[in-house]
Amino acid sequence: MSATQNDRHVALTSHAPLASIEQESAPLNWEDRYALADRAQAMLEMAYIHLPQKRAMYAVDPIQRLRLLKYRIQQAGQNQAQSATQFHREMLQIFALVRDLHTNYLLPTWYRDKVAFLPFLIEEYYDDDKAAHFIVTWTELDKTFAAHFSKEVEILAWNGIPIQRAVELNADRQAGGNPDAHFQRGLYAMTIRPLALMLPPDEETVRLRYRALNGRVYEATFAWQIHTQEEAQIVEQRAQATGEALAFGFDIQTVKTQDARKDLIAPDAARAALASETAQLRFRSTPDSIATTLPAMLQARTQTTASGQFGYLRIFTFMHPDADAFVDEVRRLLALFPQNGLIIDVRGNGGGNILACERMLQLLTSERIEPERFQFINSPLTLALCQRYLDLRAWEPSIEQSVETGAIQSLSFPITSPESMEGLKRAYPGPVVLIVDALCYSATDIFVAGFQDHGIGKIIGTSGNTGAGGANVWTYTDLCALVSHLSPSLLVRAAFGPLPQGAEMRVAIRRSLRVRQNAGIPVEDLGIAPEQRHWLTKRDVLDHNRDLLDAAGKLLALGA
Repeated sequence: MSATQNDRHVALTSHAPLASIEQESAPLNWEDRYALADRAQAMLEMAYIHLPQKRAMYAVDPIQRLRLLKYRIQQAGQNQAQSATQFHREMLQIFALVRDLHTNYLLPTWYRDKVAFLPFLIEEYYDDDKAAHFIVTWTELDKTFAAHFSKEVEILAWNGIPIQRAVELNADRQAGGNPDAHFQRGLYAMTIRPLALMLPPDEETVRLRYRALNGRVYEATFAWQIHTQEEAQIVEQRAQATGEALAFGFDIQTVKTQDARKDLIAPDAARAALASETAQLRFRSTPDSIATTLPAMLQARTQTTASGQFGYLRIFTFMHPDADAFVDEVRRLLALFPQNGLIIDVRGNGGGNILACERMLQLLTSERIEPERFQFINSPLTLALCQRYLDLRAWEPSIEQSVETGAIQSLSFPITSPESMEGLKRAYPGPVVLIVDALCYSATDIFVAGFQDHGIGKIIGTSGNTGAGGANVWTYTDLCALVSHLSPSLLVRAAFGPLPQGAEMRVAIRRSLRVRQNAGIPVEDLGIAPEQRHWLTKRDVLDHNRDLLDAAGKLLALGA
């Protein structure tokens, strides 16, 4: 090592240190612990569509783990020595077994709006030999805090562990349906961790070894900080704002992490974008930008590449409560782009409104879009729900028949009705290229699958696969509200009482199946492989994806 920074803790003064967080926010008595474990078991047994698949693929049994947890709680009773933190950790571990970002145990209310973070971001790029490098792409720190620590420094080791191995170890704590998604989520959570879905870091500080821009190697210790999100409930509010709430599918961890990144990197811009969603068109930030009414969700511009100028549409999220309003804005933007080719970029998009993403596909092709089909697990709960609610009636006969046939899953039917697509027509005549990565999840996975299944255009991936989240997700609160209207004599009602201390859970209740030439293949765990892999370069990471966009432009110039 050519030089070493003195061992000092680097922290931001505008946020609370990790040590200030009261991890024991409130005691959990043994009845509360038992109720949480018992209701988690009921939800997974009666509603979780992927349970048979997860048991087979990963050789795990979350139901048995919950039974054992309940047994230990009951045996210990009031003498329970386990802390609330230990209990929450075990619940998080049980849910993590299934590697499903739709199916979560969310920590009690006190944690919900808090994010643990380090004062820098790390991204990965590859050299000509496809060897991975990890560099800092943002920091609030002045070089006086840590010797020569700045944007573009290369991280070599994390708490004495080579950085790539450190990311792999962190990935083991994250959900992810395939190796690409697993690794990408490990990298994403290295410096930002939403406490709604994970406990605060065990360590108060992180020691980095890094190569500075002068080529010398230094070390410094950075303190974890706690950030409180002002708009922490925006995801849940949007997802439950309308009757379309039960047609959502999204990765809450990615959405909360994205919100935290916006808050930390550009807090004024994040607040302005959020406020302008209900205001007038956003002003043009550059000469090539196209104004949009949804700047927190969409970014539009004319993109210059080595192969010419094309349209560029970045979709950060499909998290809009009104599918028609979202599709209308996309249609308006499509008319303003150059008509010779369009790049659609959905990297990092954790999903949202399934109706919005499937209807948007119809704007990109003259062929009639066949929506993906969805299945329930066959159980007394899903049968009762389908008998009670009109929107679910199509699934009722096959669930009822499963008593005789022994089928595990229902027949499959679309969530997006074909009738709702009839008024939509192709709005963009040119070729289209889609850019994806391993953080694309849920409704975005469904969008990518539909794009590929209908042959709309070529797909470029900066990872070898998408996030592989193929489901419609409901919260435990959603289930409780629906179950409360079922027959009083139905035994399942007793299993769905309120959760203590504002805890929450989510479950993948309907799984998606692909169509056309991939008919019947589930998206969950398998994801969608792109036709072309692009290994992100240093120029991509530091200069607005320049090489990636040139690769997309080259495909468009060839007619995609």
